[in-house]
Amino acid sequence: MTAPQEEVWRAAFAERTVDVEGDHLHWTGSTGRTGTPVLALNSQVETAYRVSFRWHYGREPEGNVRPACGYPGCVAGAHLKDRVLRASGGVA
Repeated sequence: MTAPQEEVWRAAFAERTVDVEGDHLHWTGSTGRTGTPVLALNSQVETAYRVSFRWHYGREPEGNVRPACGYPGCVAGAHLKDRVLRASGGVA
């Protein structure tokens, strides 16, 4: 993703989130039919979980990404775990 594209995605993500006590990030944007937060731009669709995870950890997630903090639908990068983090007990 080029720098200008990255900025557009980050701005769109920020427009659809609200900071919540406990460092949680509440998603106010669209969701898929199962309730997963989704971000769609220029005919590209990604889950907000995967986007936030990638930005926070600096790598592509492996397997499903889910919040591990107990706050429903939290999209804060530090609160998300992929299969690797779940298997390792949370160590990146």
